[in-house]
Amino acid sequence: KWSGVQKEDIVIIHDDIDQKIQELLNAYEAARSRKDFNTSDMLRKKLNEEGFIVQDTGERSVLIPKR
Repeated sequence: KWSGVQKEDIVIIHDDIDQKIQELLNAYEAARSRKDFNTSDMLRKKLNEEGFIVQDTGERSVLIPKR
């Protein structure tokens, strides 16, 4: 488990993310699971600024690098 998030709940479509991105994604998932949508929206924006799109499928989040 990562900060209350099951590892299998996150799909990363990128083999080479750094620690900062991983930490942002973990915090995003934790905020989402707490239904803290203000925080999760802020973290989604930060991930976007770092070059990633977050897609929520209902069951999990998918991290996709922007092109």
